[in-house]
Amino acid sequence: MRYTPHTPSDKEQMLRVIGIDSVEELYRHVPETLRNRAKIDLPEGLTELAVRKRLAALASRNAAASDWSFFLGGGIYHHFIPSAVDAVISRSEFSTSYTPYQPEVSQGTLQALFEYQTLICQLTGMEISNAGVYDGASAAAEAVLMSRRIQSPSRRRVLISRALHPHYRAVIATYLRNLDDMQLEEVPFDAAGATDVEALARKLNDQSMCVVVGYPNFFGVVEDLTPIRSACANSGAQLVSVTTEPLALGLLKPPGAFGVHMAVGEGQSLGVPMSLGGPAFGFFATRKSFIRNLPGRLVGETVDVDSQRGFVLTLATREQHIRREKATSNICTSQTLCTLASTVFMSLLGKSGIRRLAEVNVSRAHEARDRLVSRAKLEACFSGPFFNEFVLRAGNLEEILKRCATAHIVPGVPLGQWYSELSDCLLICVTEMNDREEIDRLVEPSAVNRPSRVAPPRLLFESGSPGRSGFYWPAENGKVQAAIPAGLRRDDIPGFPELGELEVLRHFTRLSQRNFGIESQFYPLGSCTMKYNPKVNEVVARFPGFALIHPLAPIELLQGAIELLYELEHILSEISGMEHVSLQPSAGAQGELTGLMLIRAHLAEQGNPRKKIIVPDTAHGTNPASSTLCGYDVVQISSSAGGIIDAASVEKMMDEDVAALMITNPNTLGLFEKNIEAVAAVVHAKGGLVYLDGANLNALVGVAKPGHMGVDVLHMNLHKTFSTPHGGGGPGAGPVAVKERLRAYLPVPRIVKTAGVFALRDDCPKSIGRVRSFFGNFGVLVRAYSYIISLGADGLEEASRMALLNANYIRKKLEKSYQIAYDEPCMHECIFTDRIQHKSGVSTLDIAKRLLDYGFHPPTIYFPLVVAGALMIEPTETQTPETLDGFVEAMLSIAQEAKENPELVKSAPHSTPVRRLDEARAARKPVVRWERQRADGDERQG
Repeated sequence: MRYTPHTPSDKEQMLRVIGIDSVEELYRHVPETLRNRAKIDLPEGLTELAVRKRLAALASRNAAASDWSFFLGGGIYHHFIPSAVDAVISRSEFSTSYTPYQPEVSQGTLQALFEYQTLICQLTGMEISNAGVYDGASAAAEAVLMSRRIQSPSRRRVLISRALHPHYRAVIATYLRNLDDMQLEEVPFDAAGATDVEALARKLNDQSMCVVVGYPNFFGVVEDLTPIRSACANSGAQLVSVTTEPLALGLLKPPGAFGVHMAVGEGQSLGVPMSLGGPAFGFFATRKSFIRNLPGRLVGETVDVDSQRGFVLTLATREQHIRREKATSNICTSQTLCTLASTVFMSLLGKSGIRRLAEVNVSRAHEARDRLVSRAKLEACFSGPFFNEFVLRAGNLEEILKRCATAHIVPGVPLGQWYSELSDCLLICVTEMNDREEIDRLVEPSAVNRPSRVAPPRLLFESGSPGRSGFYWPAENGKVQAAIPAGLRRDDIPGFPELGELEVLRHFTRLSQRNFGIESQFYPLGSCTMKYNPKVNEVVARFPGFALIHPLAPIELLQGAIELLYELEHILSEISGMEHVSLQPSAGAQGELTGLMLIRAHLAEQGNPRKKIIVPDTAHGTNPASSTLCGYDVVQISSSAGGIIDAASVEKMMDEDVAALMITNPNTLGLFEKNIEAVAAVVHAKGGLVYLDGANLNALVGVAKPGHMGVDVLHMNLHKTFSTPHGGGGPGAGPVAVKERLRAYLPVPRIVKTAGVFALRDDCPKSIGRVRSFFGNFGVLVRAYSYIISLGADGLEEASRMALLNANYIRKKLEKSYQIAYDEPCMHECIFTDRIQHKSGVSTLDIAKRLLDYGFHPPTIYFPLVVAGALMIEPTETQTPETLDGFVEAMLSIAQEAKENPELVKSAPHSTPVRRLDEARAARKPVVRWERQRADGDERQG
């Protein structure tokens, strides 16, 4: 079977080791009533050729920028991406690696993220940056939530400029909808297309928490933030700037120079394809004094035991896996591979290249605007300065759109869908990808025919030479000086890289070699499902008809993409046994938050949203963090001695204040919750709902369907179960599936099919609203769709069966040398403890570090929290018996070393690019960006 390498003889031999006759015996604790209804009604798996043809057919039904002339912006931008970017991010050490929790074998990703944080600080003029979040809209929402943590409880009014991206305003509203103390108000825009400062000043008072404005804003206008900052200062409100086109910051005065408190935005234009709006990444920069309130991951500099520089994830006490319901955010999987792409992109452009490219954009946009006003007789809507997009009014807008469509031109985004007063206006974007011939065709579309262990690598900032760039674009005699006032332009980007293309490629190649990757090493990470990522999925996701499509293009030009999404929704419904699916959430944690919002909306409509969520003690940290973010109190329920939840315990905790039970099945102990149907009945009897965390769905596909277990809401991690690359920490995708009674509350937009034509619906009055901009992480969804149709129903079931076989094979082979947490067959992962090795002073952490010397990534350690010294091993179905035997031999050798030479284990690792790193130092003295050394050479600044 495809991607599962077990031969019949392999299976027989492994079953003998375990001591059973068939794989079915491993499912004996799954109720027969569930197994009998688990058959998946999907076609047989396709060959790679058939997969390519199917995806190519869908892609061909989309209007790609390779075939059409796009003048579309509005938060997603078509920019040139140098070939070196894809060459770097395609390296498997980057694309297939996991979140860098084991820093000694993740130095490549960690250093790249540290460099990314520095680049974002340099670009925004801020002091610190995190390692990225889902997208620009969620970054804006997280900024508001951070302001809420910082400001006094008496300040709960949020003022949002109406000139901010409509999707961003909607997502902020969605994130705040369940926080009862929050008030959201909009501030109008003026004749210049900028935030009306006088109206803002009238609204600000001592209850104002923060002000959120675009820079440039949704209309492309470059706002002067000075008077807005002054108005905020007078009232004590914080100022959040939101940038959807960060290329502009290569030319514009950085937000930090205005004194903003947070500078956030969308990073897609910095080296990430459009891909229908995702995946990309959100950036988040702020002041150093706010570092412990920062959401998301943070990479810091430290040293190892030999005083060699290294990098680690730091200040993790802010995060969900430690702080749980008290975390600053529920974010887990983020968008690491996309932030890596932006780091390579910015490095290639360098200081001179990013400014030149910004100037080209300004020049061409102003040339196009002037010609459209003078020759096409369109009217400029706003008088404010603009970067590369602008708004024009046309009395015959419908006629213009039709005429352009016949010439294969999408001239811009009609604004009437969001602004009734701009119903005859078009938002037009011009980038370096729109040459003068395209601008000619835009001005007069009907007159033109359709065109056919080595030394540690330096940081980026420690190499290069002034004036050097890995990017070439000819200068243009444009109108930059007149277009952007001097007070809004920057003179320099201090410290920004100045490197040639070969230097950049060598740099990131060396970094990749300091990482583990799934194609070179075994990743037995429990609850992470580090399976092989098939190459065909990468090929089809890069088809121009998927990678070069703009989310704001007319829907009739996106029929292939929307059909793929529509089909994937129905496939996931069939696999899960649920009735409706939304693909919008960017990752599992955002899927959790979305699911809880659906529950709250449903209960609120019944008259009582309730107050509490029951969460098992074995739950992922995102469960309590998401519950808190949704406005609920978290009540923890203890597992039984057998490691599962029983109905009697749930019944004791259920009352009229409990909104839902969150449960993971199989749970994080690798055990099937065999009482789940009885537990669900207890919850439903008291009017509550059941939420299933689908992180471990890989064990159940084709074996049991959550929809048959009494589950009301489920999220799925496509980057786990359906084999999309982890990318060193994202991007992922976390679709939410629901039963019929929750359908009305699903996020918008919803996909509908009428007479064979696909459309999007926003008019869903009970919907919780948007949870992110555009359509979710479309590029990830394409990969998951490819994987599913490749395997078909039988292949998906076989994958689950082999995942169980591999896990139980390892469990049996190690049970005499490591203490088993629960003495019964496991599902897809098995858990040991360090109890035996602890007698020699060797801990779980020591075992994990020693495994690195044997060439294996460690299992998940110290989780779940209910197992002291836990080692959670998940081999997945894609590993051969020979690989498993090699891992077992390494574990047995370490067990022997712990007895005979414990110091060897306790001082590990010995062969990694850096040795054991001082993570405590990184947290005590955070250094989260590069800065030029002080004149006395003492130390770097954090």
